[in-house]
Amino acid sequence: MVKEPQYFNVNCERTKTVAPTEHVNLLDLFAAKKPVTICAPMVEYSRVRFRNLTRRYGCDIAYSPMIIAEDFAANRIQRIREWETDDDDRPLIVQFGTKDPVAYADAAEIVYPYCNGVDLNCGCPQKWAIKRKVGCCLLKRPELLQDMVRQLQNRLPDANFSKSVKIRLDEDLRKSVDLCQKVEAAGVSWIAVHGRKSNALVLRDHPVNYEAIKLIKDSVAVPVVANGDAFTQADVLRIAEDTGTDGIMVARGLLRNPTMFTGTEKTSFAVMREWIAMFEGETDYLAWSECHHHLLRMLQPYIAKEELGEFSALEKRKELILEFIRRKLPDFDTDEAVKVEIAG
Repeated sequence: MVKEPQYFNVNCERTKTVAPTEHVNLLDLFAAKKPVTICAPMVEYSRVRFRNLTRRYGCDIAYSPMIIAEDFAANRIQRIREWETDDDDRPLIVQFGTKDPVAYADAAEIVYPYCNGVDLNCGCPQKWAIKRKVGCCLLKRPELLQDMVRQLQNRLPDANFSKSVKIRLDEDLRKSVDLCQKVEAAGVSWIAVHGRKSNALVLRDHPVNYEAIKLIKDSVAVPVVANGDAFTQADVLRIAEDTGTDGIMVARGLLRNPTMFTGTEKTSFAVMREWIAMFEGETDYLAWSECHHHLLRMLQPYIAKEELGEFSALEKRKELILEFIRRKLPDFDTDEAVKVEIAG
């Protein structure tokens, strides 16, 4: 039996009703602000509560975790498990992984009323993605990728509904530029570039190639978003300056500090308490596992590695989580709330 989730799920009866979103053109945001700040798609992490938290602290756009389009389009239970949203969850981009143009358009059509756009993952280097011939495998099939963008555009011609792609770099940068120019010609709204190659699985061993991102930016007219190794707001501004890109997408930096776009160096206790409060009333073990999962990252600047291991092993219950934190951090309940002032 599938537990009824707290948030709206597509085609799931007896759940909270979410009003269809008004599709505002996000390209207007790119025109008005530079850089646009973006929460990256992160498996198991960039879920609705975390997306909403980052938006409270300077994040302009948030992505869902990658969802396999074929499974999502064909299976109602998969939709319940894979995607959730609420009325505050905007602007939202839903990311799909697929090699099938029809499945991509089918899945996009399902989420169309409840998000601001969809994104095609062309960069995931994980073994399971390669086995399914999705993610970074699409980098070797530019004509297929171009066809997928065109078919999606034909199915959902709404100019206010964005259609983006997220890529990694090819071994041959000329191929990366050619790929980006092809998807631009097909009608893509913007391109996010993770400045590493597909074989860069251990990120710390592979520096981000910002010069390659700049090359792509200089080769296309659509907005380009840089992704890779932004851990502070100072990093965001530096990368935007060095690459000339229109937006900065952040993953690990936001996990450690979801308020980083405000210029803070670490997550305050007040924001951790705010995060915990977002789960108030939940009795589901999986919900508190999600809460704990993120706190483990937020606590890194405060707690020694050995103690983090102890926290990681805790049973995922609110009272145990709070008891541990208060024991290690006696001032946890006393600091002031963060004043939101967007830096830079």
